[in-house]
Amino acid sequence: MFPSATTARRAATAATILILSLSACTSGSASSPARQQTPQHEPLPTQRVAGVMVPVLPLDVYTPTVREQNTLDRATYVLAQACMKKNGFSWPAPLPLMGTPRSPNERRYGVLSEPTVAEYGYQLPPALGVTRKQAQDRIRGEEKRKKKMTAAMTTAYTGESGDGSRTDPQGGCYGRARSSLGISDQQMSGSSLVAQITTETWERTRQDARAMEADRAWSACMQRTGYRYSNPHEAAADPRWVPHGRPDFLKRPSGAEIETAEADIRCKRKVSYVAIWQRVETTFQIQSIATHETALARYRAAWKHSLAKSTKVLHQA
Repeated sequence: MFPSATTARRAATAATILILSLSACTSGSASSPARQQTPQHEPLPTQRVAGVMVPVLPLDVYTPTVREQNTLDRATYVLAQACMKKNGFSWPAPLPLMGTPRSPNERRYGVLSEPTVAEYGYQLPPALGVTRKQAQDRIRGEEKRKKKMTAAMTTAYTGESGDGSRTDPQGGCYGRARSSLGISDQQMSGSSLVAQITTETWERTRQDARAMEADRAWSACMQRTGYRYSNPHEAAADPRWVPHGRPDFLKRPSGAEIETAEADIRCKRKVSYVAIWQRVETTFQIQSIATHETALARYRAAWKHSLAKSTKVLHQA
């Protein structure tokens, strides 16, 4: 998911919590696009990411993994920094990745891992190997990094003034770096298409009779142990552990939250919740991929090409 020119500063200083937690891409997705529907009784594809077995979906291969995106971002920084120095500035370096990135699919159907919920409950955990203190230190480090970005520096980097007006048609040093790596606004439409299909197929899955029946079976299982939720996502969003609608993995969860999350996982297993949802969503994603195959293949080839260029830039840096 290439950062757009109009959000260059936000992309360059992306929220640290999102970097530490799950990301829109996996750290080890499949190597080629899915082309056939998974037969009804065949095992569904999974992979171990950051110590957790997570479902694999057909759309996964059309988006850079966390590490691949990091390679694209670091190469962009290297090229943009060289340009900034020519203009008398030094853009603050992005903080390095910490730990082993997690798969966004780890929480696609709710909590999956007992060891993880025993420590974090329903909160999104940081990357594997990152402690709460390290996560807090990184957030402080990112805040310090942002404070170094003056208005003049940001204008030189993004090619935009503080009011959003364009001062450089090439998008500043950031835009020139993107162009050097072959990242264009036209390619960005591919990222938007992936996001659109992901949202649409999720909604179709949520409204599918099979998924709704899985929700009812899971809910009945939870009720038998004293919990009243209509589906796993409602449990995860319980106001008792998500105050003001914002989860906070930096705070240790309550015993009630952990116990609820553990019951949630047990019930998912009893009713084959994840397998049902994954199979339904896989079917819908394959249908959408067939409809948009040309555009998706073009986007995937584009970022793969940019990734190869980025790797070369970093090796030469």
